[in-house]
Amino acid sequence: ATALRDKNSAQFAAYSWLESSVEDVVDNIFEIYSTTQVVQRFSLATIYYSTNGDNWTPRNTFLDPALHECEWRTPVGGIYCDDKITLSSLSLGYNNLVGTIPPEIALLSDLRDLSFYYNQLSGTIPSEISALTKLAGLDFRLNNLSGTIPESLGILTKLTSLSVSGNKFTGDMPYSICTLIEKGKLFTLGADCDDMICQCCTFCCYGTTNQDCEQNV
Repeated sequence: ATALRDKNSAQFAAYSWLESSVEDVVDNIFEIYSTTQVVQRFSLATIYYSTNGDNWTPRNTFLDPALHECEWRTPVGGIYCDDKITLSSLSLGYNNLVGTIPPEIALLSDLRDLSFYYNQLSGTIPSEISALTKLAGLDFRLNNLSGTIPESLGILTKLTSLSVSGNKFTGDMPYSICTLIEKGKLFTLGADCDDMICQCCTFCCYGTTNQDCEQNV
């Protein structure tokens, strides 16, 4: 709520975009969009404004107000939906995202796959991602993310692949995530084993630009 009142925030920009996209048609956004659409469009717009969306290369149809958000595309990915209504996959790799991942990512509660591969994202992994309990694939490779891996990601019991290599993470891979490996739920776990301690990783990677990865046995 505080961020929405901050005129310099991505959240304020996202809500302003959402309202302006329908102001010539209706007085209330819920007259034209379902609650699911409002939440999805607000979350995606917040991601856009948090990651310097106007300089994505290119943004293609992402944030096109004339299209349903399930039809938004980027050069090598975009959005995929179940039944053309509910977001199930968000792929924003190779798209020059610069900035941070906002906590509003957690509003996309039906996501099964999320990829920010090969961008220039900084900051930390927001702990709010652990609210995405349907996630099976999570890819943060080749960015400038830092800090430690959130322990809370270990509650994502449907996760089968987690990749965090090519960043600036430090510390130990959380025990809660290693437990997913031990239980046979998480099949692929890749990290920078020269900067992190990750005895449970299935793949260890070295270097931040030209990834040299090998199976960890």
